[in-house]
Amino acid sequence: MLNLIDRRDVLKWALVAASPGVVRAFADEPPIRVAVNGSSERGLELRRLLAADGTWRVVMHPDDAEIVLNVAPPRERAAASLAALRAGKHVITELPAALTLDDCQALVDAAEQAERQCYLLESGCYTVESLFVLGLFSAGLLGDALFAETGYCHTLATAENVPPGMTLASKALPPVGWYMNIHRGDRVRSVTALQSVYVQDALLTTEQGRTIALSQNTATPRPNEGLVRIQGTKGVYSAMRHGVYVDGRSPDGEAFEPPEAYKEYEPKLPRKSATAEALCFYRIAQSLRHGRPPDCDVYDAATWSAIPLLAADSAAKRSEPVECPDFTRGEWRHRAPVRAERMF
Repeated sequence: MLNLIDRRDVLKWALVAASPGVVRAFADEPPIRVAVNGSSERGLELRRLLAADGTWRVVMHPDDAEIVLNVAPPRERAAASLAALRAGKHVITELPAALTLDDCQALVDAAEQAERQCYLLESGCYTVESLFVLGLFSAGLLGDALFAETGYCHTLATAENVPPGMTLASKALPPVGWYMNIHRGDRVRSVTALQSVYVQDALLTTEQGRTIALSQNTATPRPNEGLVRIQGTKGVYSAMRHGVYVDGRSPDGEAFEPPEAYKEYEPKLPRKSATAEALCFYRIAQSLRHGRPPDCDVYDAATWSAIPLLAADSAAKRSEPVECPDFTRGEWRHRAPVRAERMF
């Protein structure tokens, strides 16, 4: 199973993947009953992870569950999530959550009508790198995010491993959405894409004038270089340069500083040895048990699933910009941003 967001370790205190779960944080509450929809190797892997964490109790039938973890194949995923939501269950889904714009909208409608959450399971949001950058922006150290470069550029062994369109690259978008307050003060307005034999590129523009450059290259020989650069009004974070630059703080105006120079912005994790995926489930459990807003919700799932579809449409129209639906129906203006200090 490819972990599509795994990037080379740019921080010496990277998460250790040895522990299957997080220290139980809900000792006085009954475990959350979860049914896993999908019998693939991926489904078995997640069953083992949840079974090892006392916060969760894996049940065999969705009727007995509070929440359904949907790891069905992509072509079956939207239908399974819709069925669970319409049955009154919360849902956890992976990207892509849907393969058509109609199904993206249907997920939003079903979650709103059922008053249930559709959580996005995206472990890339919970790597130490992603949480560190979120901490920098949450503290205002880098100012407001203006521009981001990200994507997926890594040789895959065979063409059979490559999903259609920019699906792999879109999995890098949820953390960037946090930094740019997407659906929480801003939204993706349009997508402009172009495609060559080897490379697919897209430019996402937002209502507030921010831009995200998204790139995917799986055809040429190259290692994974960790394509992450986030420019703010006061500084920049670059995974490619292994560092941070802050105007007025960095001693050399021409050089990046190592992340170790900003230890105070390291994420305060409940357990340093937890995997990023376990931290994602920890946050979902906090939302369910304590009524906290999800870090990644149905609007995120719909928009990030829609980006490859919009990019393909734009490329087919000779790079004509394609409008992105506002799945929040204007509520992006009023929703609170995700902040690092509220997480752990």
